Amino acid sequence: MTGPARPSPPGGTWRQRRARAREEARTAWWARIVAAVSRAAQAAGGLSAVEDASGDEPKLVLRLAHPEDDAEERWASTSNRGAGILALELSGGFTELEFEVDDDELAEVADRFVALAAAHLHGRSREGEEPRRDGSPRRFLEVVLDGEVHRVQEEPEPLFGSCAEALLGLPLLLVRRLLGRRR
Repeated sequence: MTGPARPSPPGGTWRQRRARAREEARTAWWARIVAAVSRAAQAAGGLSAVEDASGDEPKLVLRLAHPEDDAEERWASTSNRGAGILALELSGGFTELEFEVDDDELAEVADRFVALAAAHLHGRSREGEEPRRDGSPRRFLEVVLDGEVHRVQEEPEPLFGSCAEALLGLPLLLVRRLLGRRR
């Protein structure tokens, strides 16, 4: 025999409270990212940062402040890809990732991302190719900042081919090599 169901606590179940706390932390972290990138864009001059929440994850799109200067084929955006992972995406399929970013490093990373985006938006970036180990070409974008050449690589290929491989922990490359040796 079962008794009457117990009412949930006033703040919800522990899972609900944990989910709410995670969402609040994610929202607060995104607000800090928006503030840091917007400040860096203002300091750089000639750039504006506009939040775009139309996709799955929110993005901060960087544009030239004067629309007549804005080349439609060039764009840049910043997004949060998880706990402490920031991404700068540039038109043409180039992505710069920064891992383990905390509050102390956020302003520095935002300044570097905005500088790379500004150079790209103003047309001061150069696309190039280099051969990979297998001989196929790998594209990159070169940007000169303060006398140093920065390379922004293409979006990397996924390490896992499917969810099953990811759950097993077998990278696609390893599976291909093992299957290739057996043939």
